[in-house]
Amino acid sequence: MGLASVKTNHMPVRFLIYVAITALTRLLISNVSHHNPPDVGIIYLCGGILLLAFAILVVRYASSAFPSVKVDARVAKARRAWKPRRASFKARR
Repeated sequence: MGLASVKTNHMPVRFLIYVAITALTRLLISNVSHHNPPDVGIIYLCGGILLLAFAILVVRYASSAFPSVKVDARVAKARRAWKPRRASFKARR
């Protein structure tokens, strides 16, 4: 997850939803293992996990059905060719 955000310079929403699902799953496991009587809270946690899983499906469908705007080929080539100049130590004196 961290490597994808460093390479693309943005954090996809899906990764945040995956983190939320993981957190709810860990909470569910701790509730089941430490509390003997099952209650409605377990159903709420399972519903939250299911809702987040459905949200991932919606986000994935939306990103495939409505992709980002494509950049003109000339602009993309110019962006790849442009390199910032580095000032050397001698040039600063």
